[in-house]
Amino acid sequence: MTYHLYGEKFKEIRTQKQLPLSYFEEIGMNKGEGSNLGLKNTDLGFRALISITDPNASHEYSFDVNLPDGYKWFDAYELENKAPGTGNIYILNENGVPVNMIEAAWAKDSEGNAVSTHYVISGNTVTQVIDFDKDNFLPIVADPNWLKLGKHWYNKVGNVATAIDIASIAAGVGITAKTSSTVIKLIRANRTNITRVVESKIAQMLGRSAASWVGTAINIGLTVGGTSLGGVIAEGLDRADRRNDGYIFA
Repeated sequence: MTYHLYGEKFKEIRTQKQLPLSYFEEIGMNKGEGSNLGLKNTDLGFRALISITDPNASHEYSFDVNLPDGYKWFDAYELENKAPGTGNIYILNENGVPVNMIEAAWAKDSEGNAVSTHYVISGNTVTQVIDFDKDNFLPIVADPNWLKLGKHWYNKVGNVATAIDIASIAAGVGITAKTSSTVIKLIRANRTNITRVVESKIAQMLGRSAASWVGTAINIGLTVGGTSLGGVIAEGLDRADRRNDGYIFA
């Protein structure tokens, strides 16, 4: 069964959270018997509520999203040192900048026990697979959290670091490095291209004023070090604004 959420609830959420149709032209939810699906409004987007009430219910719950031209999904599991589908996943716009995020999948049974779960991306469809069995106590609940990434999300150093890593990988100049020496070597060998790409992405995330500090941020970051390209540059930006408070130009 497919649920097309162009009903009153979806319209209400889109209006309240300023989610234009250019982000999600259509969302469908696929489920089988023995489970329930719904939506819950949140401060930054919405949650898709899944409740499994039958041991014979489906293990797969799909969300069909018609992405605008040039938009695509990005599984950030490598950046988070996790197995595929077990970390956060993002929607990138036509410029490779993250604009939406689904937080890492989780599921629990009625006794509070964690149930193994992960996402699978296929085309424009994201499926949450919930690996419950006879040892789990029903009902089993899960609620994928969909977020619109805006100014307040991008002001945080850790989030900016993630966004830079994702955008630079999408642009072909980043890597999922885990050691400071590897990151520093990468920056020194490709500084011109990295600076150009990151300036462009930061301008879209935080504005041109913040982007003008990327060169300085790289200089600072090279002395501080870090385990990812985004981490080095975001830390440099945090120090460049002379606050070093975990926020960038906030």
